[in-house]
Amino acid sequence: MTGLLTKLGLSSGQFALDQVSTRGRPPQAEVRDILDIAARSGLKAFDLAGRSPQAELDIGAALPRPNPFNVTISTVRADRGPDLVETEARSVLRRLGVEQADCLLVPSASELFGPHGLALWNRLKALKDQGLTRKIGISVFASDDPLGLARRFRPDVVQAPASLLDQRLLVDGTLAAIADLGLEVQLRSIFLNGLLLLPPERAPAT
Repeated sequence: MTGLLTKLGLSSGQFALDQVSTRGRPPQAEVRDILDIAARSGLKAFDLAGRSPQAELDIGAALPRPNPFNVTISTVRADRGPDLVETEARSVLRRLGVEQADCLLVPSASELFGPHGLALWNRLKALKDQGLTRKIGISVFASDDPLGLARRFRPDVVQAPASLLDQRLLVDGTLAAIADLGLEVQLRSIFLNGLLLLPPERAPAT
């Protein structure tokens, strides 16, 4: 079982640090428990979602030490310039108390096709060479031509959606073809951001 769990990951997108826990506990305590359980269970991948400095500080304070996770960080928009992309990536790591990211992830394929896309990608490759991150990657949707992106940019990681209700990229062979290129494939939104885990009475009506 432990070997299977190492293939799973955790995202901070559902941590809700700005909300009151339904169990009456401070949200920081809930996050600490979540991270402790994930670490003890052998989960390795941790995707930092959102762009809140205070949330990053709170998560950094809750991370087990030494940090057991391979942390993925999404970059800021390419149009803010490569210098700011680098500054923000370094700031996030500092707030987390983590020396090196496992992956710096471009959050949208469209970022790479704007006037600043090439500068962004070149800066990420430089940051990898400098050791700030072990990998660089792209987050894609089915409509982005993920295989074409993988062939053109040759990222280390392609992160793609593949929920229990939408397995298009699995069925049509796209993800297998990307893996055949020697690239790491990460699946996100498997449970539709927790929607599929809600009890029926709490699920949205539409």
